[in-house]
Amino acid sequence: LLTRSDGRRAAAKLRKRMVEPANLVLDFSGVTAATPSFLDEICIEIDLGLRRHRDDGTVVVATHMNAEVVESFEYVLERHRHSLAYQSVSGKEIDLLNAPHHLAETLRAAIDLGGEFTVPDLAEHLDLPANTVNQRLADLLSSGAVGRWRDMDAERGKRYRYRTPVVA
Repeated sequence: LLTRSDGRRAAAKLRKRMVEPANLVLDFSGVTAATPSFLDEICIEIDLGLRRHRDDGTVVVATHMNAEVVESFEYVLERHRHSLAYQSVSGKEIDLLNAPHHLAETLRAAIDLGGEFTVPDLAEHLDLPANTVNQRLADLLSSGAVGRWRDMDAERGKRYRYRTPVVA
């Protein structure tokens, strides 16, 4: 995964895959290195897809990344001012690349709730005001680390349900 043109071809495949809302797993099995220019194209396409499906529950998680790929992704994510959920090498937990501590803490708490939750659920679990949790979830939502959809059973106002990636 070396050139920008390779990245554009991979991004075109992602674009086709993300026409309809669905979870996206970026599997880097067997990849020994990925250049920032390749990953830049991927990140741009993921961002566009997540914006297109903001309220459709779409979650993005990367798996099987070695240290070289992680390092390149961190560099690209820093430039994009984004985070990315990834499954740890052990495969037992989900974490965030290029995320402030409070966002990683929020994602772990959301996963602790069983992977599906509401803002009040998470606010109570973290012992934080709902406004603070909403701000954190907005960042996690834009990175694809959580997905949300409209809660049609809500009795007042516009409410959402959220979910996190599941450790397979």
